[in-house]
Amino acid sequence: MQKTELQVEKIGKPNIQTLPEAEQRSFFETLLAHIKQLNEQDGK
Repeated sequence: MQKTELQVEKIGKPNIQTLPEAEQRSFFETLLAHIKQLNEQDGK
């Protein structure tokens, strides 16, 4: 099984709600797609 390590650095307080609705949707769709992709990789 391949192990994926991520390092996240946060600057300030990000607020997704300040993005326009279309950008929020795009952000969450992209996030979900990456989660699904990682889940599929773990299943193999």
